[in-house]
Amino acid sequence: MPANVGLYTVQATFPQTENYASFQALANFEILGPKDLQVAWGAQRTFEYNKMVQSPTATARDGSTDISLHISGTQSAAGTHSIMAIITDETLRRRYTLLNNTADYEITKRPLRSYFRTNLPDFDFNSDTLWVPTEVFADSVALTRILNQIISYEGFATNTETSESDNAENSLKGTPSISLEYEVAAARSPMLLPRRTETTQKATAIISPEGFSADNYSLNIRHITVMETADLEGSAAERISCRRESYCTELSRAVCDFIDGTAEQSCAAFGISCLIGSRCVNGVHRDECAGIGGQATESCQAATPILQQSYGRDLSRPSPPLYYNLKGTPLGTQKPTTPGVYIEKRGKYMRKIAVR
Repeated sequence: MPANVGLYTVQATFPQTENYASFQALANFEILGPKDLQVAWGAQRTFEYNKMVQSPTATARDGSTDISLHISGTQSAAGTHSIMAIITDETLRRRYTLLNNTADYEITKRPLRSYFRTNLPDFDFNSDTLWVPTEVFADSVALTRILNQIISYEGFATNTETSESDNAENSLKGTPSISLEYEVAAARSPMLLPRRTETTQKATAIISPEGFSADNYSLNIRHITVMETADLEGSAAERISCRRESYCTELSRAVCDFIDGTAEQSCAAFGISCLIGSRCVNGVHRDECAGIGGQATESCQAATPILQQSYGRDLSRPSPPLYYNLKGTPLGTQKPTTPGVYIEKRGKYMRKIAVR
C-alpha cells in the first residue's frame, strides 16, 4: 500500500474456483497531506523576572476543536528566549502542520532597591535614611567603610511553587560603589530617636551600580540621607581611640570592632585636629579633613571656645556646668529650657544633651 501523498487506484482480484468465476474490482483513493493549522500566540511578550518559568501562551483550533499544544524552550532567567509550539498528542501531529509555531519573548531584569541596615549601637535606619552618631558622621573613612558592609536590598523574587527565594549571596556579583557628599542642612526641629536625637547636620550617601552585576536583577542609583545624631543625656556609649591604618578617632567599641579597627591608648599620635563647622575632631588624616570640608587646626582646644581650659580656679571645688549651643556660643551656667541639642561642659569634659 502506498504511504506518500497522492491519488491511487487499487485493484482487488478474486481467482476462479470450481464453483465461481474470477472477479476483479477497481477503486480510486487519495492520501491527503497534513492539514495546515495556525498557532495563535498571546499578546504579552515581555515579562519581569520572578524566579518562575514564564512564556507567552499558544493556542490552536481546527474548526471548533481545540488542539492541545506543548511549548518547548520556556525559561525563567532574564534574557531574550525562543520557544516552539508542539502538538501534544503524537497521533494528531501526523494530521497537522503547525504554522507560526515559533516565537521570541523577553524576561527583563527585576529592579532591586538598596538601603542601609544595621544593628550597630546608636545607629537607626529606614529605607531612605540612616542615622549615625556624631563621631562616625565626622569620620567619613569609617562611615564609608561601615556603609559598604551594611548595604542591604529589597525586592528579591520568590518561587511560589518551591518557596525558594533569591538573596544577595546567590544572585549578586560584586558590590555597588558608595560615595559621600556632606552638606549643612537647614535648621529644623530635632527628631527624637531611641536614646539619641537628630541634629541638623547631614550627608548624602550615593549608591551607584558601578561594580555591581547580576544575571536577573538591576540596581538604579540611590541617594540615602545620612543624619548625624547626638547622645541624649546619660545615653552615650563607651568610646575608645580606634585606629584604622593612619586614621584614628574616638568611636564606640562596637563600631571599632565592626570596621576592624585597633584600640589605641590615645589618638594624639595619629593625624591632626580637624575643625568641621562648629565641632572639632582629633586624629583625622589631613586629606580626610579636607575631604569633608574641615579645616586643619593646631588643636581642638584652640579651635573652639567650648574646649578652652579654665586656669586660676580652685581645683578643689567641683566645676559648675557651662552650656553652649551647637555653634559654640556660651549660654551660661543654667541648663537651657528651650527644646534642642546643647553642649554641656564640666571642666575638661563635655557632652551633648537634648532638652525636650
